[in-house]
Amino acid sequence: MTGIRKNGVTNQEGKKSMALQFISGNSISDRTAVMYETICAQSCRHSDKNYIFLVPEQATLQVQRELSAVHPNHVLGNIDVVSFGRLAHRLLNEQAGKQAVLLDDTGKSMILRRIAGKEKQSLEVFGRNLNQSGFIQELKSVISEFSAYKVTSEVLEGVLPTLEKRPALQKKLRDIEKVYTSFYKELGEEYLTAEELLGVLSRLVSQSEKIRTSIIILDGFTGFTPLQYQVLEEMLQCAEHVVCAVTEDEKGGREELFSMSREMKNKLLALANKHHVSCDEQEKLTKDELRCIARFYQSVIFKGQVFGCCRYCRLYSECTKDINNMMFDKLRTKLEKLTGVHLGMLIPDEELIKKGN
Repeated sequence: MTGIRKNGVTNQEGKKSMALQFISGNSISDRTAVMYETICAQSCRHSDKNYIFLVPEQATLQVQRELSAVHPNHVLGNIDVVSFGRLAHRLLNEQAGKQAVLLDDTGKSMILRRIAGKEKQSLEVFGRNLNQSGFIQELKSVISEFSAYKVTSEVLEGVLPTLEKRPALQKKLRDIEKVYTSFYKELGEEYLTAEELLGVLSRLVSQSEKIRTSIIILDGFTGFTPLQYQVLEEMLQCAEHVVCAVTEDEKGGREELFSMSREMKNKLLALANKHHVSCDEQEKLTKDELRCIARFYQSVIFKGQVFGCCRYCRLYSECTKDINNMMFDKLRTKLEKLTGVHLGMLIPDEELIKKGN
């Protein structure tokens, strides 16, 4: 993984050089196996560095288990697996002074009920629906979506005049705008919603020493919300390196299946270009090549030898089957490019047997 090797490279002006790297593959399981094994190997070799896996909220526990399973020590150590929300909490804890309280779903519902009660007479459409089962929950979801996608009260006010020919929709949106505005007035500076937490996170990233000395790995995403892209934009400028796993069809077919991943990749590339962040885009590799790269790279790091050491790896038979179907020179060149490790020449089996004896 070329980019992970470029720790703290500086340019001619003496400024730290950031980089963005994509790990691509048409199979999530194969791509993930390569990345997990390589990151675990890197983390053992560079114990002074932080490796932050940024994953969807629901995937944190599963990723922790999978990383622990492939880690040589089965202890993550300097690898941290977090969601956007959890990372925000970590960075907030680095800050001194009074912190706002994070409002959970129950708290949101209580505030919305209070607002709805106060505004009931002025809500043309929603006033008569407030007591319906699930209505507050739906209203809470709408407000959360608006916040996540940076739809402000000002945006809603700007849309209202364009709906003169759709009076029913205009009335509903006006009610939402009233509740939305009142909701954030109630919160003040004392409380934060989960959506606002991402806005806070984007401001904290540039101030965090942890981020500046970390390699960020994005895994399990097919896209991000505008607020998440805002956070990633800051990370691209501050973090030591950013690696993003992308699921793509290496044969160029089934484009519609990978359109979301492609859009995510293009947006990240645009952000990198905007801030003059270099991009190391990995060549698309076959399933066998990906597996060999991970196995061989790991054995180089942990055995301190070149290809010959793979004979002593528990995965030797599987790797041997793969390498027998490839041209060694092509694979060696690719491995050296991706790992930055000089691999030398392949040691013939006869010499390996002698060494083993």
